[in-house]
Order: sequence, then structure tokens, then C-alpha cells
Amino acid sequence: MPQTDRVVRVFISSTFRDMFRERDILVKRIFPQPRRMFERSRTT
Repeated sequence: MPQTDRVVRVFISSTFRDMFRERDILVKRIFPQPRRMFERSRTT
């Protein structure tokens, strides 16, 4: 089965001040984990 590249994008809409802490946590702690997992799966 041919492998196709897939991109998952998450869009969170808010004003700059709204959800600042939540966005920071997502970008620094949460998003890197699945990114690393998907990158590893692409190399195997």
C-alpha cells in the first residue's frame, strides 16, 4: 500500500489575550508529542 503524506492542522481561534496560557501549553507541551510520534512513524 503506498504511503501518502498527511498533515493534521489544529486551528484555535481566540484573541491574543484569550487563552494565552492554554495556547502556550499546547504549543510547548502537547503538540510536540504527536509530532515526534508521527515523524518516527514516517521513517519506519
